Amino acid sequence: MQTSGNWVGALANVAVSADKRSDSAPKYPIGVRLKAWWLGEETAEIFARRQAEDSDEFDDGEDGDDLPPSPKKAPITSELVDTDTYWAPARITAAQMVWGQGFAAPGDEAYLMSLVNVAGLKSDMSILDLSGGLGGAARALSERFGGLWINSFEMSPELAKAGMEQTKMAGMSKKVPLESFDPAKPPWKKKFDFAFARESFYQIEKKEVVLLAIAKSLKPTGQCLLTDLVIREEGLSSPELDAWKASEPNPVYLWSVEQYRAFFEKLKLPMSLSPQDLTEGYCKLIVSGWWKAQDTILRAKKNGDYDEEVLATLGDEAERWAARTAALQSGDLCVYRFYSDKRNR
Repeated sequence: MQTSGNWVGALANVAVSADKRSDSAPKYPIGVRLKAWWLGEETAEIFARRQAEDSDEFDDGEDGDDLPPSPKKAPITSELVDTDTYWAPARITAAQMVWGQGFAAPGDEAYLMSLVNVAGLKSDMSILDLSGGLGGAARALSERFGGLWINSFEMSPELAKAGMEQTKMAGMSKKVPLESFDPAKPPWKKKFDFAFARESFYQIEKKEVVLLAIAKSLKPTGQCLLTDLVIREEGLSSPELDAWKASEPNPVYLWSVEQYRAFFEKLKLPMSLSPQDLTEGYCKLIVSGWWKAQDTILRAKKNGDYDEEVLATLGDEAERWAARTAALQSGDLCVYRFYSDKRNR
């Protein structure tokens, strides 16, 4: 019988493709291992209870191996997804336990500064942020560069609402306003010195609409920096990609590096630097976030600050990020940076 183990270590094992358990050992979902670790119970017992409770939702194990059957996944379609429901308060709390206060995805303030360093930001610049999240990145940039004015936008209304509350509490609501937006109808009208977005465009089906709106909004000396999840080759399919897509709450629309390059050229936005592969560093950020989260969770456990909903959400998030990491490690999914400076035209 497998005992409960270190669930963060399990995610790290995925990141280095080093699952050292024997082929005959049952491989339980990370969420199950997390709950077993928290409660101090056997992983197999937790899994058996979950299986009994949800028996009608599990496969019948006809594949012939000795692994615990996997839960069936409903097809991901826009009709089935409610982004507001996904980013419920428990998930926002869980995300910040992993990525830090004000952040809903990998990349702390130091990483952010390393990304934007190429832009030479100054306090008199106007900034467009299209990956607002909980507003942590925009607030950090504004504070670091002498009170930058940043218009921040986020596709999830619930994330934007929670982020704006944090911005108000920080006394920065005028300098760094954060609001939700529909990527099919870009709402900004101003001109900007610098536009950036981090790992969010893979969720946008019609990227051309948003990229065109960005190009039109840049001043003659404007710059654009975009990092995104991209597919190694257009039209590629693989088990790792399929598993990651199934774990995501919303449909995924991946472009290749060449698709991005071609459309930037069409918009007359010169690639001032060659597209840069950030995959390795991004994977390290994922694992680092979950290692740090372990300390937060241990303190909560020690203090008896137990929230069943947050714990369940953490397990769900761990499985989602493990699936993403596995796809990244396969080489079929990558993270790339694209940078354009109109002054170089």
